[in-house]
Amino acid sequence: MSHPDSMNRFGAKSALVDLNKTGLVPADTYAYYEIAPFKEKFPVTLSKSERVLKQNRGSTGEGIWRVVVEDERPYQPGDSLPLDTKIKCTEAVDNHVEHR
Repeated sequence: MSHPDSMNRFGAKSALVDLNKTGLVPADTYAYYEIAPFKEKFPVTLSKSERVLKQNRGSTGEGIWRVVVEDERPYQPGDSLPLDTKIKCTEAVDNHVEHR
């Protein structure tokens, strides 16, 4: 990816979404640009497995979060988790953990 156009395109968050039809990333990879779709889809996808959120552009690890459910309430994969579900968030840049 030495061409600047390629570097710009694949540095964007949407690059992973563009690859979700391949075997490189999960098919349920989304880019959220508004809060409403995030509130609708993220609790459902999180109920299926851990998720990664990337809030910034770039690849330094800053603003990239691994999100795992810690809540002890029972749920089924595919359920929409309540918005007060306990989660563990680990940031990639320094591995610090936040419980929310």
